[in-house]
Formats: sequence, structure tokens, C-alpha cells
Amino acid sequence: MTQTTNRTLLAAFLLLIPGGVVQAYVDPGTGSYLFQMSIAILMGGLYSVKLYWRQLVMYLTGSGGGEQERIEDETTSDLQDGVDTPNNGSDSGTAPLDSSTGSD
Repeated sequence: MTQTTNRTLLAAFLLLIPGGVVQAYVDPGTGSYLFQMSIAILMGGLYSVKLYWRQLVMYLTGSGGGEQERIEDETTSDLQDGVDTPNNGSDSGTAPLDSSTGSD
């Protein structure tokens, strides 16, 4: 960080410190609310890390994502070959819809 940035952060921090005795009423529910908000922020942060873990690891390790592309290519080729279908493309047991019969 540059020296100007450090000075700005120090000034902002010092403004948060009260100068003298502060006589203010704090509702008893305020502590509970602050605790709830801190837990929500923590859980939201952990969930974000969970969602973007693979991208984060690839960014930090400098890998180009070749492993992910390989996995996607294998999955695509398996689906095209019919590996994921239980009957390998044979009749699924359902009758086709016939539009020639009507309720006339």
C-alpha cells in the first residue's frame, strides 16, 4: 500500500474512536442483532467460497483450467455416446402421442 492510503485508513480508524465519555443508550436487543448479522456475514462468505472454490483454486495456483475442460469434454462425449441413458437409445417404453385421434 502506498503511504497516502495508509494515512487515509489511519485517519478513518481514528474517527471511529470516541473522543470522550459517550452517554448513549444501547437497547439490549442490539447485541443479539449484531451477533446475528456477524453470523450471517460469516455464513454468506463461507457459501460464496463454496460456490467459487474451483475458480479460486485455479486463480491462486495459476492453472489454466485444463482439468475442468477435460472433465467437461468427457461428460459431453459420454452423453453423445449414450452412456448416461439406461437403454442406450432404445424405446423408453412410452407410446408416442398420436394427433390423429381426437374427441370428435
